[in-house]
Amino acid sequence: LDIVPQTGWPFELRVEVTYAMDAEHGLSVISTARNTGSARAPFGAGFHPYLSSYGHSLSDVTVKIPASERLILDDKLVPVGLQSVRATPYDLRRGRKLRVMRMDGAFTGLHLVNGRGAAEVRTRKGGGRLWFDETFRYLQVFTLDLRGAGGAGIAIAPMTCAPDASNSGAGLSAA
Repeated sequence: LDIVPQTGWPFELRVEVTYAMDAEHGLSVISTARNTGSARAPFGAGFHPYLSSYGHSLSDVTVKIPASERLILDDKLVPVGLQSVRATPYDLRRGRKLRVMRMDGAFTGLHLVNGRGAAEVRTRKGGGRLWFDETFRYLQVFTLDLRGAGGAGIAIAPMTCAPDASNSGAGLSAA
């Protein structure tokens, strides 16, 4: 995809995304971005996969997020600070049931092993794992209760930059 200059975006980028399916490793997504313009361009990327709750309600879902901090948000969901997750309901590093907890926020301070981290969603019927590399320094977690519609939705979105990075610059790269 060639992203051309337009109102609010005076930069030129070429972005490529490759999807590959592997029987042992599952779905891989590889993205690249190249500046094709003459000026430096701010860049950030994120993917928003939903992991299955296998028909379970959110109260029965266990979520594991390898993050030591969460972003504090204002009433418009704009990040205004950081908070350690230690001794809070947001400490999901070892995994815990959501019960009544619902989320629409980002985490950082991600724990990696050999350059890779993993977030998980588990239920009695199964689970899913999302791997990300060191390029992704934030995880946006969004839960959606679909009562009466057959289950729940849990998105764990790896992002290279923080929400609202266009204004704050948090995590933006210069392409």
